[in-house]
Order: sequence, then structure tokens, then C-alpha cells
Amino acid sequence: AAACRWQGSIRERLNPAVDRALETAADLVPGLGEAQFRHLQQRYAKNAEEFRSDFLQSDLAERLEKSVERAIERSEQLYGPLDEAQKQVIAAGVAASPFDPQVWLAERQRRGRDIVQTLRKLVADKADREQRLAALRALAQRTEQSPDPVYRAYQQKLGDYNCALAAQIHNATTPAQRQRARERLKGWEEDLRALAAQPPA
Repeated sequence: AAACRWQGSIRERLNPAVDRALETAADLVPGLGEAQFRHLQQRYAKNAEEFRSDFLQSDLAERLEKSVERAIERSEQLYGPLDEAQKQVIAAGVAASPFDPQVWLAERQRRGRDIVQTLRKLVADKADREQRLAALRALAQRTEQSPDPVYRAYQQKLGDYNCALAAQIHNATTPAQRQRARERLKGWEEDLRALAAQPPA
């Protein structure tokens, strides 16, 4: 599906903007202190609670219902309003998905710990700018590609499934909906190009 191919190009297009952000972050690291680290940890803890509320409802039927609602909302952002038959395609796809919110939460928490530990070490070691930038780039790489092989395998399986589901949804849409999707994707691509081309602040 076009949407799946488009998603695959996002990282490459954003790389220049990400690297500029890392350059800026490398300059800010020496000014970090315990108060900032505590604030980060508190923010990550709050995010985890919000995630549990949104994705880990104790009632599995409610959890599935919310997942279907989110998937329909995302699809309608791309294609516009969907009819009931199209929504049923999405509902069936979500019900069969290998997505596991508990696994995703564990990876998010790993990333949060990694960020705080990396920043603490850079400050404690009084790392120079080159060392700080190298560490932040390695951190960004670990965020994009988890060091946990089990999670990487899960991520690959989920990515493959989502691409197949995106193709199913696309095939269930009308010519008018597909045209709208092409226009939306083109607009998002132009936004990404503009972001990647922005000079450093």
C-alpha cells in the first residue's frame, strides 16, 4: 500500500532534522542536573500511566473496542469517512493483530531508562562535546532499533502484519477515497521535506 511505502521513507527524510536536534541536545547536556533528571523520570512515569489507561484496559473486549476505534480514526484521517463494510475490514484486522500493548509499554520504559542513564553518565563523566554527540547518536539508534532481540522480532512481525492490513484496507476503499489518500500523503511528504530542510535554530 502507498501508505506503508510512505511510512518506510519517513525515517530517511527526517534524518537531517534528527541529527540537528542531537547537535543541539549535545550542547544542552552539561547544564542538566538532578532536578531535570527527576522531572524526566516523573514525566515517563506519568506517560506510562496514561498508556495503561489508553491501551491496557482490564476488560479485553473494551481494549479491543478502543483499538478498533483508534485504527478507524487513523484510517479516516487518510481516506475520509469509511462505510460499515470498510470499518469491518479494519475491525477484523485489528482483532487478529499481533500487537501487544504490554510488550510496547516495556520497550517504552526501557527507552526512558536508557535516556536518563545515558544523560546522567554524560554529566557525571564531564564528557566533551564529541563524546556527548556520539553517545546521543547511539541512544537515538537504540531508540529506533531496540537492543532487545525479542522486541526486534516482535516489531518486525507487527510491521509486516500492519503493512498487509494497510493493503487490505486500501483495497477496500473507493477511487475517490484513494485519491484523497494520495493527496494527504503528498501533503505530509511536503511537510516532512520542509521540516528536514529547516536550518538549525
